[in-house]
Amino acid sequence: MNPILETVHAHLTKHDLTAVPLGDGEALTSTVTLKNLRVHLFFCADAEEQRLSILGRHSVLVPLERRTVVAEFITRLNWNLSGARFLMDYEDGEVCCRIDLEAVGAGLDDATLGKAILRCCHLTDGFFPALMSVIYRGTPVVQAIEQGEAEFKVVAGAVANAEDDEV
Repeated sequence: MNPILETVHAHLTKHDLTAVPLGDGEALTSTVTLKNLRVHLFFCADAEEQRLSILGRHSVLVPLERRTVVAEFITRLNWNLSGARFLMDYEDGEVCCRIDLEAVGAGLDDATLGKAILRCCHLTDGFFPALMSVIYRGTPVVQAIEQGEAEFKVVAGAVANAEDDEV
């Protein structure tokens, strides 16, 4: 297995998450139950470029007739994001949150990896209700972005409070 993925595997195992290798070990996957959904995390490493991609996917596919408005939602959402982005496969309507990390030397330590995984989970979970509102309720995109930002703050705030309690 790729050394980058070995680091990811060790991190997930340390935090009681099951890491399942995909294919010949070119990727790992793990499933996490969050507040609003169950997210499937995929970890893909590029050994040559020393990069790790973390993708948070959910099982809802955007119907063909809603893909244009969801593309606008994702574009507006990505405008304010730094270090992460949402993507949609226009062919099948799959949406994911993607975070790319440098995996050179100390660039992929346990703390950095943990923060990136949490960020992917928080973003996916926090903006999921807004995405569903755009798809199934016809909520205007700007209103859905505001809804998503408010929900994200709640999700991220709850985690920050829990971390404060642990210290």
